Amino acid sequence: MTSTPTVSKTSSPARAIAGPLRFQAGTDLKRFRRSAVETTYRWLCGFYDVGGGLTVGDLLCSPTRAQRWIPPQELQRGEVVIAVERGEDLELGLFLADGPLRALMQASSNPWSTPEARQGLCLLVEGVSHLLMLEQRYRHGLQVRGIELEIQADLDKYVVGMAEHQGPDREWHSHSLRVRRWLFRGVTFMDGAGNGVGTRYRDAHRAALNILKYQEMTTPQDRSGHHWEHWIRYWRRLYRAGLGHRVRL
Repeated sequence: MTSTPTVSKTSSPARAIAGPLRFQAGTDLKRFRRSAVETTYRWLCGFYDVGGGLTVGDLLCSPTRAQRWIPPQELQRGEVVIAVERGEDLELGLFLADGPLRALMQASSNPWSTPEARQGLCLLVEGVSHLLMLEQRYRHGLQVRGIELEIQADLDKYVVGMAEHQGPDREWHSHSLRVRRWLFRGVTFMDGAGNGVGTRYRDAHRAALNILKYQEMTTPQDRSGHHWEHWIRYWRRLYRAGLGHRVRL
């Protein structure tokens, strides 16, 4: 994958999280795509308090370029991450389809406002989530399974959705249920349940939902509701646990 940036086993710090994930408005889809990918990467690095050393905007692939490594029908997914090992380096690429990203660009000030914008946001977060997890696992000398990437992507969509909560703490639980409905209710899968890929997506989806339900039950509450500090510590511990060993499913 010539000209694709590589991951080394050293990292540079990336710390930035301040409220909901937002994007710069614009009309140029190419510029918006790059900016949105980089913004999402910084946001996830900040949320999990992990160092990120990728220039993720340089990883974006056009459909023509992506098809050097993947079958054309894979582009129908709207988001595809390409990972190729070259000796000691891991070369990465990311394809994001135009349609969903354009809908997100048009609703950049409120990316959860329409189903089309939410689809674009979910594809964006999923792709960047995969890149970050591949980078972090590689730096820790660990391999990663496809199902782990899919579980983490579903969890990352959830935490991005929860960061939208600007109301009082007593409404935290109702917002969590609303985000879970957005992400998990009425989901359709491109791949049939009878093949390996379809099974992996369904198993990952169920596992992520079970993790979220457990988290909701175990987050302490008082009269004012859930504690943000406990909540963010929970997700950071869970993410770091995955960097210490393979997740047991």
